Amino acid sequence: MRGAWRKSIFGRLMLMFILILVPLFIIGYSIYNWGITTVKTEITNSLSAQTDFYKTNLEKELQRIRILQYDILNDASLNELAVASLSLSDYDRDMNLNRVQQRIDAIKGSSRYIAEVKVVIPGIHKSINTPSILDMNEKDSDLVLQSPSMSILKLNYVNQQIILNSDSSNIGKTSDNTPLFYIFILLSETEISKMLEEMQTYEGSGSILFSTSNELVIESSSNKVLSQEMRSSLVRHQDVNFNIKNILELNKKQYYVNVTTMDQVGLTLVRYTPIAQVFQKIDHYRTLFWIFSCTTLIIICIFSISTYRFIHRPLSKLVKAFYRVEKGDITVEIKHNHQDEFKHIYERFNSMLSNLNSLIDQVYRQKILLQHAELKQLQTQITPHFLYNSFFILNRWIQRGYTEEAITFSKQLGSYFQFVTRSAAEEIPLAREVEHARTYTDIQTMRFSNRIQSEFAELPEKLGHMMVPRLLLQPIIENAFAHGLEDMEVGGRLVVSFDLVENELHLSIEDNGKNLLDHDLENMKRQLNCEDEHVEITGLLNIHRRIRLKFGKMSGIEVCRGELGGLKVTMRIEMMGA
Repeated sequence: MRGAWRKSIFGRLMLMFILILVPLFIIGYSIYNWGITTVKTEITNSLSAQTDFYKTNLEKELQRIRILQYDILNDASLNELAVASLSLSDYDRDMNLNRVQQRIDAIKGSSRYIAEVKVVIPGIHKSINTPSILDMNEKDSDLVLQSPSMSILKLNYVNQQIILNSDSSNIGKTSDNTPLFYIFILLSETEISKMLEEMQTYEGSGSILFSTSNELVIESSSNKVLSQEMRSSLVRHQDVNFNIKNILELNKKQYYVNVTTMDQVGLTLVRYTPIAQVFQKIDHYRTLFWIFSCTTLIIICIFSISTYRFIHRPLSKLVKAFYRVEKGDITVEIKHNHQDEFKHIYERFNSMLSNLNSLIDQVYRQKILLQHAELKQLQTQITPHFLYNSFFILNRWIQRGYTEEAITFSKQLGSYFQFVTRSAAEEIPLAREVEHARTYTDIQTMRFSNRIQSEFAELPEKLGHMMVPRLLLQPIIENAFAHGLEDMEVGGRLVVSFDLVENELHLSIEDNGKNLLDHDLENMKRQLNCEDEHVEITGLLNIHRRIRLKFGKMSGIEVCRGELGGLKVTMRIEMMGA
């Protein structure tokens, strides 16, 4: 009888362990499904953060060196040598020279990037270097002659040397209106190259630092050929195939590329990493998942066997706690005052609930972040396609003397590009979106003034403040011109209207194009109804998903053959709280 009681208690405990284990495995399986995407995102974010870290450190170091350079301009000994050298005794002059040399030697020792600090005083024909004090030589004279053409704000690249230049122009000048002295800080290309090598955390990766204002180019010592090809591709642009995740394809191999600029010194830092190297260890995630699962099962089994010999009262307390967990209370905490096996069991139980809370919170947060990233990705896929044609039309009108049309057209183009190039806020007022679509429609109507006419209804005033994702209407209107109206030689019509139907806003774009085939229309409907996340994202499907992400699954895009005979696209937006 006693043995049967023990067996019954053990069975109940085992059942409870299973009830706890199932949610854990469900959560773990869910984590595994989206875990790979999360890890990839974290890796790419880490690469970007590392690049920004090195860029910030280098930028701050160059700023600090520049401050030290400016500070020495006010050095009393240096100014005394430049202004009153003839009145100084040989001893005083030598002392001043030594003090200046000690100061620039301290500046050189303060940074790994400084190769040499040189102060040139033409008035006394002296060149003070970090190792010595010499009479000016030909190289010093050449630096002085080139100083007026050097930038005092950015890095200069002169005679294969990286130079920070400064002089006494703001303090004092000689009688022939030239600076009293010059300060040149020569940076070490070798040390900067070593810094770039430190960024190479993956095999086949590399870094490039180059100037946008001169011929300065510094590359990591390995993969120089690849670095040169990478820089050439970045400069040519037309050979580069970027997508929204900073992926560059070069020589049939994909690279993850980070590009960041240092505007104050005129430098651009490029870091590239082979995607195959970045993500090669993600496959180990599957093995680790199953190891974790098996380990958890083994631990639970051992734990269950050990509880077989526990006494009734502590066991009852533990069972009651499990019942509370089963009812949804995962904040329960149990304590045990004796130093025996139950104390360890209770501590593990409390730790398990804490981990469960953390996992639930992590799943919720990651889901929100994933939706936000998807929305940002969809929004950045839409770009204008009629830039070159518009400028060609504007050029033709100007040549033919159509001044008023050219002025109107250029203002509309300016308004259009002001909208698409300003800060890309995720959402804007509907009135602003409609205004942009109207501007685009006017531009296209002027382009096809003899062939196409447009009718653009007024947006109800009370809806103007509704926040919507950017670029909803203009891509659909662009599609109507490109695929429905552009081939029509005469009689083309485009109608844009707004209607309130119960608690929904309907935005309709309709054309009378003749190219719409029934099977094409059916294909568009199937794409809009497809829930597959891996299907190719078209323009209409892009907008359809963005609307649903913002306003819910009752909103979206519908297509049909309109009364004019062409395609009619209706954008349905559910009015929240209407």
